[in-house]
Amino acid sequence: MTRGFEVFRATLERFATRPEIRQIHGGQRIHDVVVRAGDPLRVAVRGRAGVGVTSVIGALGLTLPADEGPGHALIEVPIAGADPEPLVADVDVVVFAEALKPEDRAVLEASIAPKVLILNKADLTDPGAARGPWTAAVSRCAEYRAETRVPTLPLSAHVPLVSLDDGMVEALKLMVENPADTSSVDAFVTCTHDVPVAMRQRILHELDLYPMGCAIGALRQVPSLAAPGLTSLLRDLSGIDAVVSAIREAIAQGWYRRMRVVLAELRKIGVTGVLPMQIDSFVNSDDVVVAAMRCAVDAATAAGIPVDLSDHPEDHRYRAERWQRFAEGPVNSTYAALGTDIARGSLRLWRRAGDAHEHPGGQTGRSAGAGRGSRARPAGCGATGRRDGDRQLAGRCEHPGDRAEVAYAGDTHCRTRGPAAWAVAGGSRFRVQRDSAVDSVGLRLDPIGRGQHRCAHRGGLED
Repeated sequence: MTRGFEVFRATLERFATRPEIRQIHGGQRIHDVVVRAGDPLRVAVRGRAGVGVTSVIGALGLTLPADEGPGHALIEVPIAGADPEPLVADVDVVVFAEALKPEDRAVLEASIAPKVLILNKADLTDPGAARGPWTAAVSRCAEYRAETRVPTLPLSAHVPLVSLDDGMVEALKLMVENPADTSSVDAFVTCTHDVPVAMRQRILHELDLYPMGCAIGALRQVPSLAAPGLTSLLRDLSGIDAVVSAIREAIAQGWYRRMRVVLAELRKIGVTGVLPMQIDSFVNSDDVVVAAMRCAVDAATAAGIPVDLSDHPEDHRYRAERWQRFAEGPVNSTYAALGTDIARGSLRLWRRAGDAHEHPGGQTGRSAGAGRGSRARPAGCGATGRRDGDRQLAGRCEHPGDRAEVAYAGDTHCRTRGPAAWAVAGGSRFRVQRDSAVDSVGLRLDPIGRGQHRCAHRGGLED
């Protein structure tokens, strides 16, 4: 379970244990949703007979332990025919050998969960090719990745399960000094060699020819390698690390998708008339929006997309802008939702930080009894803007200073604040200091000459 989902789950449990939730008719439905949210994530490892699904699960069990809490559960699901079973998994791992078959493609097309494709027995791909089996497997995975748009990785699943002992290492060292015939399995077993036939059969059973060749090559370069070091090296060469990384990314997406499903189920319950106001207030509360952001951050980070989590008030705003642009870009629906959740959570954090900065110690910036419209205007250029609903803000001002920090207020007022702390894109975008509880702010400053600048106000983000 990701840290973000842990926060989300704790928020859910606090909501479900409220007296009004537990006592109301229909509250059991909310309780059931919260309980299901804590179930382990189902990772289905699917494959046709003979492709090595059991070996893949064994290798993943050693290298992909479940996290603390509910974690995930690896489930072996055979692919029996052209019509796949209904897909109910949170993550689908499809194992194949040599080539994708129609049954494999049917599973990929039917699944709506995050997916990973594994080309198992990669050390047997295109035997006899001059480029080597592993290079052939990597090339084939690249072709399938481009075709299916699913992460596809080569793996020799039996290799991470091997635990070499000293006797096997000594036998491999003898093959360094006196190479055996490895042109085929039969030739390796029947050839004349100092290593006993029984030991050769055991090495073949544990490693097969290609990993054995890799082990012999490693011992040729580093003769002092002991059994633990050689076992670790073979594990690294098996491809398991890249596979685990891809599955972890899919698992993080799975937790993020579960979070969104839980919120959707709560909204459906509210629509039916069970505590509609309380549920609406909960799913749109700061705690839930920020928890959703943390789930999205976990999914983005697992996918290799960096997320700046600096806690300065202005960093929250710039993060919101960046991820709003990301969500509006050429990305799929999952990544668009992910970007939107990060933007919404960042805006809530920015508002919290702004309120704490503007009203330290719980003191407000207006006199007692003052209404929302009685906020004092800041000193500065004095230019006011035009509001078009809650979305569009327009206004212009010009004042001295080729570098200035602008405070943004609910009445679209501007004021200079001295030299800006930093600027972006050669000074075309400046830092913004929020001057009121406004969730939607966008500001671009375009220099129009030394000594002055023009401010164009617009509503660029919306929570």
